[in-house]
Amino acid sequence: IYTQVIIENGMLKVQRDRNHVEPTETRSCTKAEMGMIQNAINTLDLEALSGYEAPTEKRLYDGAPHAIVKISHMGTSYQTPNFDHGYPNTNIEALVNTITDMAKLPK
Repeated sequence: IYTQVIIENGMLKVQRDRNHVEPTETRSCTKAEMGMIQNAINTLDLEALSGYEAPTEKRLYDGAPHAIVKISHMGTSYQTPNFDHGYPNTNIEALVNTITDMAKLPK
């Protein structure tokens, strides 16, 4: 299972095909959705993002797909380590759940 979700300039793009053969699903984000994302990001220490430990390790034995969160802000990118999809670190849980809901991904 492959899914890439990009939220950029008020647009949600969901790519469900690793080889990008299938078209990318694209739609505008609502003001409410963008507000929820911004609020979730505002609670994060972006510099600490790379140190957030995954609470589970199912991805290490194919028990769960792996996921990452990458945030680009003011020309700098911040990224979490890999974690099990559906089991984010509690510090990023609100952001991950918001994005998952917007992209209609299973939790």
